[in-house]
Parts: sequence; structure tokens; C-alpha cells
Amino acid sequence: GGIHQPDSGHVSIDGIHYTHSPSRLDERQAVAFIHQDLGLVEWMTIAENMALSQGYAKKMGFIDWKSAEENAKVALQKVDCDFDPTTRISDLYGVIPAITGKVELVYEGEQEGAINVAYNLIGKTIKRFFLQFLPNPETIKRRKDKNPYEPIVNWFANNELQVLFNATEKVYKQELNKVDGLKALAKKYAPLASEDELYTFMEFILHGLVEFSQLSKNALETGFDFKDLLNSVFSSRGGGEEEY
Repeated sequence: GGIHQPDSGHVSIDGIHYTHSPSRLDERQAVAFIHQDLGLVEWMTIAENMALSQGYAKKMGFIDWKSAEENAKVALQKVDCDFDPTTRISDLYGVIPAITGKVELVYEGEQEGAINVAYNLIGKTIKRFFLQFLPNPETIKRRKDKNPYEPIVNWFANNELQVLFNATEKVYKQELNKVDGLKALAKKYAPLASEDELYTFMEFILHGLVEFSQLSKNALETGFDFKDLLNSVFSSRGGGEEEY
């Protein structure tokens, strides 16, 4: 790919000997080096990361997210990748095996299991980005302002919601739509989001409310179970699930 010069051997493409030469900005090479992590923005979707280099599609002066996702799909298909260019917040937890294989068991001065460290790291990241898009639940409570999260929290007083990793898109959206006020809140703070982004943002809100101790979340083998915080305290005494 041009990063290192060859010291032996040769490369053939379709039976033709290939010699790499330094490229100009307007020249495409037959071989390129693709970094596994450098230049990637972890909290962006696949489509958004690709658009950073390809350029964002525009429509009437705004980013055309649907076209950006379609462009990403076409590019992924060219290299036989069956990835969905849009992601769910739950997908973040798929990186836990990678995290637990590298992190130390000491986190913020306390001895913890690697899986707990991984959940803590992801949770802190969600909490940090939550404040970039939505009002701080703690500040609202102290100021006694109108709480935009109240309908959501009240719904969980008598209900619980499971977000499963293997759920179809239809079921995934149906489950999120059950929560009173969740979709309206997501639309208010992400008015330009596409449909898929809107549902990702809806799930993001739930994970964020957990980090601000407005809801509780139990880790299942195949996903997460969101509950009212108070009910979860009593039910957790029976054991069987890990709460985060």
C-alpha cells in the first residue's frame, strides 16, 4: 500500500505484476493500505465515517442522510461486506470482548471484573455524549423545570422494555414505540434525523437515562432489559441478572 517498501517477493493483480508508485491527490492506486482504527470516529456510524472522506450527500442545503447511507451500502458491497451502515446503540456492546481482552482489572482505583470495566467505559461515553444533544436530567431536577423525561420515566413505573440484539428492525422499532413520550422527545432534539437514526437516538436516550439514574438496565444474554429504577432495586435482590 506504499507504507513500506518491499524487500522481497512481488504482487500480482489478475496475473499482472504490480509495482506501487507514489500517488498524487488526483490519482487512484490499485492497492491501498486501510488502517484498522486510525481516522475512525467511534461514536459515528459506518456511513458517517465513510462520508467524512467521501463527502456528505446534500439535498436542499442539508445533509441527505438517506443518500449517505445508500452510498455506504454500495461501497461496502464492492468489498463483499454485509454490514449495515446504520447501527443501534446496543451494537456498541458488541465490542466488549475486545475491551475485556486488553483492559486492566483496576478501574478508578477499585478492583473490578473486566466485564464491569467494559460496561463502565461504554456507560461513561454514553453519558458524555448525552449532554451534547439533550438537557441534563440532574440540572432539570435541581431547578424544578418542566421535565421532558417525565413521560418516559412514568411509563416505566408500570412497564419494562427489552431491547434484544437479534430483534428484527420491525420488532426493534415496535418495542421502542411503546414508550410514552420517547419518540416525541427524540424528534424534538434530532429534527433532521432519518427514520433509522431516530430509532437509534431513541435507544440512546434510554441508555443515557440509565447513566443519570433515571432508569435501570439489566444485562441479558441477548440484550438489555430497561426498568423503573425503584422496581429494579427490589427485584435485583432475587439475583439472576447483572444490573448496570
